[in-house]
Amino acid sequence: VPRLANSAGALRNLVEENACWVDRFAFLRLPQKGGVVVAAAELHLENVRDRAVKKLDGMLVTMDENGDIISTCDADCAGTDVLVCSSKESGRDITFRMQAAPATASQSRRLVDLSPLEEDAGERIQTLHLPREVHLTVARSTIGGGTGADPWRGGILLARLICSWVDECQKLPSLRELFHDKDIFELGAGSSGLPSMAVASLEGDAIIPSSIVATDGVDEIIDVLTQNVARNRNGLSNSL
Repeated sequence: VPRLANSAGALRNLVEENACWVDRFAFLRLPQKGGVVVAAAELHLENVRDRAVKKLDGMLVTMDENGDIISTCDADCAGTDVLVCSSKESGRDITFRMQAAPATASQSRRLVDLSPLEEDAGERIQTLHLPREVHLTVARSTIGGGTGADPWRGGILLARLICSWVDECQKLPSLRELFHDKDIFELGAGSSGLPSMAVASLEGDAIIPSSIVATDGVDEIIDVLTQNVARNRNGLSNSL
């Protein structure tokens, strides 16, 4: 997996989708364990570590020959620890089961040495891949703004829920009933505004709100939020 061109970015995105923003990420070789290679990540919010480990441990991941993730399945999926399968359509795909655990002190030090933070090196951008072929690219704020500077796990989960809504469930209103021709108002959207952009991306499903307003109380955050909306404008309705 570490040799695949896009695997590092794909695994980093997977951690961010299941935890929070990742400040550092690197593959570490462990000589004391026979040269085994592990993927190490430093989370921006330390208090979500245990939840992230629980979510990722045992997850079944399938990558294509470039290291892009094709599919994931939680720890309840059946299958062996490592599978390699081939097909004419997708080439050589690799399926493996993740083993997640808190990093040791020595692993943390090596990660810091390999991946120094460069806060002034420019924008730090991540792309969130959601159901319904929705892809949202957002940058965190590099000009401050407090807690709204980073995409929060709650916003990621809500955006994913919006895009994976099951219209056929009789106990719930359909997405169209929820959002079409409605005025949507997101309070405290932060710099990413993921739920608002998720709703604005449903135009292909003939779901077009009357208006979508994403708000925040910090001027610096509003500036970055505006830039993130512009960054995704081609995939969003004009309601936002």
